[in-house]
Amino acid sequence: MEEDLKKQGEAIEDNRRAIHFTKVSTKEMDNHLDEKITSLDNNLDGTTKSLNSITAVAHQAKREAQIRDLHISLDKRSQDIQRRARGLEDKVDGVSKEVKDLTTRLANLEEKVLTETKTTGSKHNMPRPSLL
Repeated sequence: MEEDLKKQGEAIEDNRRAIHFTKVSTKEMDNHLDEKITSLDNNLDGTTKSLNSITAVAHQAKREAQIRDLHISLDKRSQDIQRRARGLEDKVDGVSKEVKDLTTRLANLEEKVLTETKTTGSKHNMPRPSLL
């Protein structure tokens, strides 16, 4: 019986050590898991900040692209307006030339009529016609 008690005592001691080791191991595991969770939280925070930064950069790039597209559109519109303005200037120049030519022709005709009236008027004593 003594030997049985001795064996039971040793078994109880082994169980106490195992329980103590399990408690220590559980504490260590809890600490280890807490560290891992904290590390994962920090990584998630960093990833979230990076994602927010990337999103901000993407939005900025999109705005810059829209501004660039607007500048291109405005440049094309400006070129179109300048082209139309040159066309109108050419038309005005053409009309001005035609008016000048007509004015010259009118002056020539007036001179011709005046000359003819003088030559015919002196023959027939007729009044000079008015062109205005």
